[in-house]
Amino acid sequence: MIQAIQQQIDKVLERPHNSWFEYLRRFLGRFILSNITPGAGYLGVWARDAAFILYGWLALGEYERGLNACSEIWGHRIRESSLIVAGRSRNTFVPSKIADREFKKRFQGMLPTTILKGCLEVYGAEPDIDSTALMIDVTCKLLRRADSSTKRSELLPLVENAATALLNKDVDGDMVLEQGPNEDWMDTAYRYGKVLYSNVCWLSALRSLAEVDGKREEWYDTYNEARKAVVRTFRLDSSEPVGVVGLRAYKKHVWQDTVLAAEHVDSESIVRQLSKKLDAKIGPRVVHPQLPISSWRSRKWGTYHNGAFWPWFSSMHALALNRLGFIEESWRIMRSVVKYCLYEWVNPDNESGRGPKPFRTGCATALAVLAELHDGVE
Repeated sequence: MIQAIQQQIDKVLERPHNSWFEYLRRFLGRFILSNITPGAGYLGVWARDAAFILYGWLALGEYERGLNACSEIWGHRIRESSLIVAGRSRNTFVPSKIADREFKKRFQGMLPTTILKGCLEVYGAEPDIDSTALMIDVTCKLLRRADSSTKRSELLPLVENAATALLNKDVDGDMVLEQGPNEDWMDTAYRYGKVLYSNVCWLSALRSLAEVDGKREEWYDTYNEARKAVVRTFRLDSSEPVGVVGLRAYKKHVWQDTVLAAEHVDSESIVRQLSKKLDAKIGPRVVHPQLPISSWRSRKWGTYHNGAFWPWFSSMHALALNRLGFIEESWRIMRSVVKYCLYEWVNPDNESGRGPKPFRTGCATALAVLAELHDGVE
């Protein structure tokens, strides 16, 4: 079945790109809507992946179905009664333990990394910022699209509580959130301190909360304050923005996931930096240069988080380029995204290495971006 879908995708690429969305929704729509798990052999529901999958559901107009999925996910938020395994000593250097009452009280309302049968799992010492923030964002977007007072009264208090709990990740009170190692999607990169990607997810959550029910002044003020702090901390108003503050080993690294900042700031300097540093034969790498630290196991350059091409984040890279007027470059990247969208990642130099498939997160994100590009294609 997967081989047949890949053959159809290859045929789609022979058509003009203004038709890609409509054709891909025929071949991928059922797969994307069939579950909120990442697929590709991953077990359980991963909150951050579920959020990106639900962006795909938004593009497909499945608002009510999406809100039902949000109810299911938020039903597994951290509570005092939750059984939570925190840390993964085998591959993260973070000792595994059963979360105690103080842990659950501090992070009550946030989401775990993974929802499994019988327990919740947090991969780092503390819950991920992006898992909770992205689910706040997509839940609010679905609430805005769907006409359901019942879902609004159920879910809005939960996402507001989760946003309040995220403020516990602001250690020094500067409105920029801090994290420990393995507390974002790049689990093997061991990023910690102040990470731009995680803070951009935080900004998206705050803005969506401000917009979900008109202009909610409290959240709008918090968003503006956090946005100014993020711009200042990561030098987003300069020609050389930084992706991680607080870890010297990553002082010169460029991260593709910083492209999400394009949703909140003038992003031309960010996109130019990514295009200059990350470009490879097939498409942009997820990071450059090679990772100096691996919190899981040693991986060769061009594989997994260590410089591979990820259709998932390359979709959003292409979208940022398109919004800035770099139309030809954006569609060049989207061609590779579509070609390899079934794979979690691909070696961008020679295609010799490919991640597991079919990866629902990447497929859903690609379709969501194509839906947005569809009206503005050239």
